[in-house]
Amino acid sequence: MSEAEAYGIASFTELNDRFLAWTEQVCNTRQHAETGQTPIDRFTSQGPLQPVEPSLLREAFRWSVLRRVTSTASVGVAARHEHGVRVAGRQSLRGRSVTHRTTG
Repeated sequence: MSEAEAYGIASFTELNDRFLAWTEQVCNTRQHAETGQTPIDRFTSQGPLQPVEPSLLREAFRWSVLRRVTSTASVGVAARHEHGVRVAGRQSLRGRSVTHRTTG
């Protein structure tokens, strides 16, 4: 968000609005060199979009990952680099491996 703020974007709502405008005006109007189609044409080329059963969608986004609890009792749950998201863990788990699971 700090990078967006440097460009005068003050909220996630404004960022989303700008992203949607870019998608409609730029991204989906450019023809891809290999496919010869715009992204939106390729996306809709198989016919009308069909709704997905919510339980299947939740299952598609489930995942788990093994992480090590640090000596300060924190666990990385996002990117595996120094700026990733970390959450507090239990002191009793310091140095041990734990499994982080999404709930979908």
